[in-house]
Amino acid sequence: MRLWEEFLQERRLGREEGLHEGRIAGELEGEQKAQAETVISFLEDLGKVSDTLKEKITSQKDLAILKDWTKKAARSESIVAFEKEILS
Repeated sequence: MRLWEEFLQERRLGREEGLHEGRIAGELEGEQKAQAETVISFLEDLGKVSDTLKEKITSQKDLAILKDWTKKAARSESIVAFEKEILS
């Protein structure tokens, strides 16, 4: 194989790897967004969710924490109780 062919092959492989990593990151971001929306949806059943709390929820990137918050939001009796629980 010629040097330029090797270069093109490495470039193609690098691009494919980058695209794959981008897809994985996009899927994770989508899952995080969906989980945050679920938390907010549960809380909206309890009343008006402040912009500050929405920002705290949507800025959380740890999926495990978001899943925990979803359970807490589903069990909470009020938005205030939810906020106290996630801050403790």
